Amino acid sequence: MNPTLRNVLAVFAGTFAGLLLIGLMEVISAKIYPPPPGVDFTNREAVKAYVAGASTGMFLIVLLGYTLGPLIAAWLATGLAATNHRRRGLTVGALFLTASILNLREIPHPTWFWVANIVLVVMAAVIGTRAGASGILPASRS
Repeated sequence: MNPTLRNVLAVFAGTFAGLLLIGLMEVISAKIYPPPPGVDFTNREAVKAYVAGASTGMFLIVLLGYTLGPLIAAWLATGLAATNHRRRGLTVGALFLTASILNLREIPHPTWFWVANIVLVVMAAVIGTRAGASGILPASRS
């Protein structure tokens, strides 16, 4: 396969896997801590009000997803890349960090969540990239 195409697909695959994992954790969070009846998630103000009253437990489950998502995404992108493996993992990490910051700015979150989210996304991307570069992913260098 063309190395450029493989690199693009590696970043896409990692990002997609990470987003799926985050989505799964948000579904789990909503099952354990269901939103109040009638919350309209298409209404920005309703979402802000819901998040403002959310429990710490809900935030912790979401934070776990926001950590595991970039970890798996960077690991996969790094391991599947054809060239510049670490760059692919860190690119995916930068995408998740940017998305996290945009989300944090859009919807008010507790200060502790801001700090933990940013620190953990960066750490997860670095650890995932290192794991992917070490060849832990089967068939990572074909």
